[in-house]
Amino acid sequence: MLDKDIQRFVSKLDNINTEYCMMFLGAKNPKGYGRFYLNGKMNYAHRVAFVLFYDEELKSHDVIMHGCNNPSCCNPLHLKKGNLLENNEAIKLAGHYNNGHRGMR
Repeated sequence: MLDKDIQRFVSKLDNINTEYCMMFLGAKNPKGYGRFYLNGKMNYAHRVAFVLFYDEELKSHDVIMHGCNNPSCCNPLHLKKGNLLENNEAIKLAGHYNNGHRGMR
């Protein structure tokens, strides 16, 4: 990632204090996940934050999970790489799924 891309990404965060959620202020999808245009395509902002901080390439099947359950958060200390099964289990534990129906509590 180029320095100008890093600066552009950081400029869209409300703060860079790793003690709190770092809210993405740019474009978001209807579920609140930040969207960031990079390398000719739209990316989830929390995935970009993970790659920037941990300098680790992600595969398309890698899932970046929010420990804070805040979809707009890009604080790398709140993000963890996992898989779909782990993510679904975390969603259930957080109460975001009930009997497999999203949004029902």
